[in-house]
Formats: sequence, structure tokens, C-alpha cells
Amino acid sequence: MSRPLCVMLVAAEASGDDRGAALALALKRRLGDGVRFVGVGGAHMAAAGVQSPFDISEISILGLLEGLMAYPRIMKRVADTAALAAREKPDVAVLIDSWGFTLRVADRLRKLDPKLPLIKYVGPQVWATGRVAPKSWPTRSTTS
Repeated sequence: MSRPLCVMLVAAEASGDDRGAALALALKRRLGDGVRFVGVGGAHMAAAGVQSPFDISEISILGLLEGLMAYPRIMKRVADTAALAAREKPDVAVLIDSWGFTLRVADRLRKLDPKLPLIKYVGPQVWATGRVAPKSWPTRSTTS
């Protein structure tokens, strides 16, 4: 019997938690026991079967000053997320919303496994404002 597809879902904000939960449920409906989830999320993703190693409210940061003060905590959680990936060895990582956190996670994941497919799930700042994704995303996270 083959092992189930391991999908890592990473969301750092409430809106991403909501999207991550919907994605997990859709994949579970489609793949059944052929998929398992690991990752970082909130209550919605937990209800969908993704148990987060920490509370995402710690990393849901708004504002420059709050961001500067939270930087050490954010970087610890980036490292924790990368350690989770190293331990669980996902087949794919889906990074949802929260560019500041997920781009740092993407960099760490790319160093751990250069061939790991990284998917940036469209964040609301893109579809709500019509702005295009940052140029940094494709070079930092696409698969080769």
C-alpha cells in the first residue's frame, strides 16, 4: 500500500486559516484516505484536520512597530515551521496569504528540499486590490 500524499498547509492569519480549511476539506473529499495534512493554521484548519504546532495569533501582526517588536518571535515560528517540514517530509507545501511569514517559510523550505513544490495560494491583497504578485515570488518559490 502506498503512503498518502502529505500536504503542508501554512496560514498565518484568520483569512488564510479559512482558505486553508476549505482547501483541506476539498482535497479530503477528492482524495479521501489518500491525503494527510501537516502545517500551521488556526481553529478552522484544525477542524479540517490540520493540527498547528503553535497558535497563529502569535504571528498575525499588523503595523510597522508591532512587526519590528515581533520579529524574533516570527523568525522562531518560521524555524518551527521548517522543522515541522523536515520532520514530516511533505510532498507539497501550500503557503496561504501572509506574505511576510510565508515567503520566509518558502526560503527555508527551499533550502531543506530544493525540489519540494511550493504553491502560493492567492492572498486577498491580490484579488481584492487587483495588484500583481511581487516579482520576488516566482524566483523564490517555483519549482524547477
